[in-house]
Amino acid sequence: MGDRLVDFSFTEEEEVFRKTLRELLSEVLAPRAREIDRNCRIPREVISALAESGILLLTVKPEYGGQGASWVMGTIATEEIARADPSVATAVFHLVEASWGKIVERYAKPELAKEVLSRAAKGEGFVGICSTEPQGGSDVAGFRTIAKKEGDHWVLNGEKTYISGIVEAKEVDGGYVTLVKTKPEAGSRGISLFYLPINAQGIETGLFDDMGRCGISTGWIRLNNVKLTEDHLIGRVNEGFEIAMEGFNRARVFVSAGCTGSAMAMFDYTRDYVKNRVLFGRTLASFEGIQFPLV
Repeated sequence: MGDRLVDFSFTEEEEVFRKTLRELLSEVLAPRAREIDRNCRIPREVISALAESGILLLTVKPEYGGQGASWVMGTIATEEIARADPSVATAVFHLVEASWGKIVERYAKPELAKEVLSRAAKGEGFVGICSTEPQGGSDVAGFRTIAKKEGDHWVLNGEKTYISGIVEAKEVDGGYVTLVKTKPEAGSRGISLFYLPINAQGIETGLFDDMGRCGISTGWIRLNNVKLTEDHLIGRVNEGFEIAMEGFNRARVFVSAGCTGSAMAMFDYTRDYVKNRVLFGRTLASFEGIQFPLV
């Protein structure tokens, strides 16, 4: 195979994208980070600014309203958004949509994908993930929410918890990629995915008071005989587990990028503080005990 080194450097286009995005976010997002965390809400004008810049659903194909950008570009965007907003509130908003919007693009019916994604890309919709339940989160096979076929519809019953973006989704009539069991006895081989409109009849919601990451709402969703047509099915019946894992793997990359961006911001804040804070006639940055951890 020969001796080949992996090149982790960014292309000129990617570097220009990062620089341009950082400048934009320093104007529209960074100055409002504290406000977002304090008010527990992302102002619509911030979302609109992100949408106008093409950041929302960045990696989704243009025919569905996205930019068709690479995953490297998407990761750069997540990192820079989190850098501007250390609470990671907006970064979570971004990665939820970017990860699961891509799943809708790849596996949902084309008509549904176009309707849902074109609105979300303009900041007028929301695409989230609805998986965790009171009895199981990482244990996907332990879910209890079920969907039964009744005539031309699927009927969903169950409860999901710690779901991101409930308020945001309801405001724009958004929805969720939702994991349910369609063949309970088959474990992970009996899981299907549906696109669940948040305002569908039979849905109850409630909110949690979070200790952090307050910029985007979290809460629970209860499904009481919610009827969905076959058009809301994402992928094939009983084959949703693998698709869901694909979505989670994408999301994990964005989560790590968001954490990196927040860490970058924290370092910048700390560096500036210790360079200007004077103690005993010297700046904090002049003390070795401060220098070593930062280096």
